[in-house]
Amino acid sequence: EAHSVAHGALTWLVLEGMRGAADDDGDGAVSVREVIAYAGRTLPFLPERLKENIISHKPVGYSRGEDFAIASLAGASGR
Repeated sequence: EAHSVAHGALTWLVLEGMRGAADDDGDGAVSVREVIAYAGRTLPFLPERLKENIISHKPVGYSRGEDFAIASLAGASGR
């Protein structure tokens, strides 16, 4: 997939999202649904960002039941 990052493209975006990029509501925590949404909207632009040809992906996210935090951002003030 992506040769310039240490992981596959989707894994790289999930990790980036968990580091804070997916915190859409600014509450200092990243939830499963936020990561799914982040990866879905960001993956199509990853080849541009990495300046590399990557196998085309169309991520499909599915989350059943309650959403829950999977990452807490250090130093975030929360609401």
